[in-house]
Amino acid sequence: MIWIALASLVVAIFTLIATIVMPIVTKRKEEKSSTREVEKTETSIIDSEKSAEAKQSEKPIGKYSNYMELGLAASSEGKYDQAIEYYEKAIELKRNYVYAWVSKGSALRKLGGRDDEVLEAYEKAIESKSENDPDSAWIWNLKGYALRRLDRDNEAIKAFEKAIELKPNAADGAWMGKGYAFRKLGRKSKADESFKKAKELRSQVKECVVRATYSSKSL
Repeated sequence: MIWIALASLVVAIFTLIATIVMPIVTKRKEEKSSTREVEKTETSIIDSEKSAEAKQSEKPIGKYSNYMELGLAASSEGKYDQAIEYYEKAIELKRNYVYAWVSKGSALRKLGGRDDEVLEAYEKAIESKSENDPDSAWIWNLKGYALRRLDRDNEAIKAFEKAIELKPNAADGAWMGKGYAFRKLGRKSKADESFKKAKELRSQVKECVVRATYSSKSL
């Protein structure tokens, strides 16, 4: 009887530990995954902006691009406060400088504890484009993750949905973010549906890459 009681006690203790620890582990995994999604999205929009500027290289750029380069250099060295100062100088010279607003948001996020300012930077980036411009889909995605960090999951879902609407075939990150938001709200079926859609889109992208690689080798 004593052994049975002890075994029951051990089971109860492990059950209690699992109940406490597993949600913490799950949350940390989710936060790490969210961070990777944000960084991937930021890189995409920044690369897009750099490509756009390169196409217009025959036009006089002005000093705002010099401040931008200084900001990127400071950010690469982990000097985020200094980077933000440079991005703000670039923005003073070109108010609709999407690249600078996104970079500022990225630097603020890496500093931590300034999520309201991060959100504001991404909203300014969206305002600098047309909010219905397909090229702003990435920024809507960034806005969604910023809202999630502020525990504004219902608003985050709307931002992710806007990103999906603008670029449905390149919205795996938005579907993932939407899934995290639904899960946080306790809407498991909606979360599972969103994660499934993200996985499907990523599989399609991989398939396209494989086909393109095979085609190029066949030439």
